Amino acid sequence: MGIEVPTLQTALAIALASIPALLTVLWSIWQHNKRIEDVRDVLRSETVAKASELLASQREIGQRLETIGYRLGRIEEDVKGQSRVVEELRKLVSEASQNAKISEAEWRVDRERNRVLSELTQSLNEYLEDCLRRLRLVEEELRANLRKNAE
Repeated sequence: MGIEVPTLQTALAIALASIPALLTVLWSIWQHNKRIEDVRDVLRSETVAKASELLASQREIGQRLETIGYRLGRIEEDVKGQSRVVEELRKLVSEASQNAKISEAEWRVDRERNRVLSELTQSLNEYLEDCLRRLRLVEEELRANLRKNAE
């Protein structure tokens, strides 16, 4: 026995009525995927910028180490007990202390960025899982309606 025309029309109407809801969910998923890509692009550019900064910082530290080595060599040649020797050592200690503070601050920034990225990724994954769950529910409803109308 064939499917009656009104039943087929009803099934088609239900399917067509469900299309906007499906499109809305798909659009929402696409927007969130786009946001994820935007965040990744920003993080990539920030990572590249940070890497460039760190390389420049390493070069500067290398130059400072050469300068420090030169200064130490000069200081060792100077007469012991001179106030100039004591002042140079104070400057070196101050520079080393500043370098340590900069490294600690960079570490804290990196740790915070990683924490925020982890939270964002987790939140987006939860949202996408929820969207997939809703899509499956819509799919189940459509299948149930089609079976119902086929009977």
